[in-house]
Amino acid sequence: MHKLDSARRKMESIVSNFSGRLMSDAKWVKILNCLTSIENFECTASVKLVWDTGIRKLKIDDSLRLGLDYYKKSMESMISGYPKGLYDYREIEWIEFHATVEQLEVLVNTLNKVGEFELEKTTGCVKLFAYIDKKEQEI
Repeated sequence: MHKLDSARRKMESIVSNFSGRLMSDAKWVKILNCLTSIENFECTASVKLVWDTGIRKLKIDDSLRLGLDYYKKSMESMISGYPKGLYDYREIEWIEFHATVEQLEVLVNTLNKVGEFELEKTTGCVKLFAYIDKKEQEI
């Protein structure tokens, strides 16, 4: 079996342990399109991938473009850490945006225009969940 096929099967096995999926490729593209269209919007983000225990970094600003930095099904080298390369959106467990209070207000308002999302707001950040964790639902 090719390494890529093996990695995809492993990822699918990990994803099946979540009780629900909240995001789709189309929603990720809509979010990135909206965020990059906000004038003078700039933030950093922490990203947790389903198959990794580490937290990775991602920078979002109005210079990102569909077809250059992100695609309809993936991002290319936008997420830090090893291994780099193409990451399918379905590999993102959650993303946490870090910005000023004003920028986060703009972010939440923009997200609300795109659709309904599972968000957790704290001082200095907004966390967007892509999956529902079975363990957290049981609590």
